[in-house]
Amino acid sequence: MLSDSEKRNIYDRYGEEGLKQHMASGGRGGGGGMNFQDIFSQYVLLFSYAISACSFLLQCLFLSSIQIRKSMKLMHFVQLKPTQ
Repeated sequence: MLSDSEKRNIYDRYGEEGLKQHMASGGRGGGGGMNFQDIFSQYVLLFSYAISACSFLLQCLFLSSIQIRKSMKLMHFVQLKPTQ
């Protein structure tokens, strides 16, 4: 039925579903459908999203603090302005 001995062994051991999982993983072995590189790439992607979110929040905080300082200077200037 199967010409490849590795595929034949997988079929004999795990059946048709095991062979499908093996083929879905690119024939790299493991039979779980996911390897270490896939898991690692998911963590790297998650980490990069977290860094981007933190960077965005820090920029928002920095810009809002600048805006608050400008507002306070303007309020101080308005209060010190002599009346005529």
